[in-house]
Amino acid sequence: MPSFKHADTGVFFDYDDACGGDIVLAPPPHGGRNVTYPHVVYLKNEVHGQGWRHALVKRGVAYVITDERESDGVVWNIIERWDISSHVKG
Repeated sequence: MPSFKHADTGVFFDYDDACGGDIVLAPPPHGGRNVTYPHVVYLKNEVHGQGWRHALVKRGVAYVITDERESDGVVWNIIERWDISSHVKG
């Protein structure tokens, strides 16, 4: 299974292709383009909800959807940029 190490914390994460299909998010109001999140990152600590998160994993960085917020009836996804190392493709 593919994996990587979070550069800041040293924690290893496994990831895989999203079995339910890619998640595509529309661009933010300030502009940009649609972004596809074709992976799921499996969490070691399931205390904070589901045991996985949608993500876009590249060679040295992973963009992980970690949360969502609602404001005025609009849902906003919170996306974190994780620097990664020891990236192993399955």
